[in-house]
Amino acid sequence: MTIRKLAIAILVLIVTSVTINAQENQLEEQKTVIVQLNNGTVIEGEVNSWVIGEYIDLKTLWTDNFVLPSSAIRKIIQKSAAGVINKNHYSFKEEGIYYSGKIQFIAGNEGQRAKAINGLGLSFSAGKRFNRFVSVGAGIGYDRFIWNSGENIIPIFLEYTSFLNPKNTSLFFNIQAGYGLAFKNEDFLLREAKGGPMLYPSLGLRLGRYENKFTVDLGYKFQKAELTYASSWSSDISIQRLTYKRLALRLGILL
Repeated sequence: MTIRKLAIAILVLIVTSVTINAQENQLEEQKTVIVQLNNGTVIEGEVNSWVIGEYIDLKTLWTDNFVLPSSAIRKIIQKSAAGVINKNHYSFKEEGIYYSGKIQFIAGNEGQRAKAINGLGLSFSAGKRFNRFVSVGAGIGYDRFIWNSGENIIPIFLEYTSFLNPKNTSLFFNIQAGYGLAFKNEDFLLREAKGGPMLYPSLGLRLGRYENKFTVDLGYKFQKAELTYASSWSSDISIQRLTYKRLALRLGILL
């Protein structure tokens, strides 16, 4: 066999292989659909069986048989017809379990005691979304309202969240209410500490095009506490009954 004939044979083999592979991919895409559920979840898979008006059975990345009733489906799009999946589709999971982590920057108050020194806090919560407007959960956090002090508060709270818009970027309202535990700190001559009720309403934005969302919100935090300080030069003590009232900016991730 001459080099020319060998080259032609290899070229034919490559073209045939590419053609067969393209046909297989085309057939696979024709069997693949994108299903958008009523709660906003998007699922992609190959169709095993489909009874219109009753159910669709899909083969997905995580299971060979995933049956969805028609009552839960908003629309079905064939992937080959859809082309590239629209990354801006509504992907917020409106029902089910959620987890949230937030970091907050606490604005300092003017005055002799706080001296406009800012604070920092963290919180973690989990709960259940019943629909877009009603999410209920519980969580725990850490707050230091004056950063260079020993006044540490651990709030334990219940929370309610409502998302206002059926879009990836949505306004939301959150309120947390509970009790903050206070702790003594001998390094700062804080001999006794007692916590109290906590209330934290906020308004913010949910952001992100995918299932995991980012949040930013602005709120006002109220926290009661009673702190007993000792004097470094005498036996005197100072009992301070406080209500922290602080503006706070939070950044978070919502799973």
